[in-house]
Amino acid sequence: MPVVGLGSNMYAFGVTGGAIVATSNKFDGTTWSAIASRHRHWSFHQQLLTETDIYIMGGARPVQVAPQNTNYRYNVATNTYTTLASITYICVEPKCSIF
Repeated sequence: MPVVGLGSNMYAFGVTGGAIVATSNKFDGTTWSAIASRHRHWSFHQQLLTETDIYIMGGARPVQVAPQNTNYRYNVATNTYTTLASITYICVEPKCSIF
């Protein structure tokens, strides 16, 4: 499960109990709770952190493992996603795509 820590919380995007889903969750050290969901399922994505945001980049669609070039910024304070400019190249094992 792709999990990142920011502040005193951990954030999980796109996987619950081993299933690939569109939901996202936050863990505060005691309890998991739902945060804003994205509109699509995802897996194999990369996550980067700043002091206030989590960037979620690329990944693949479930089943087909079709590489995706979408990028999002999740703002922890507002619990919202912003769609960012697409990337032009992504590699998700075993496939690579140039967009």
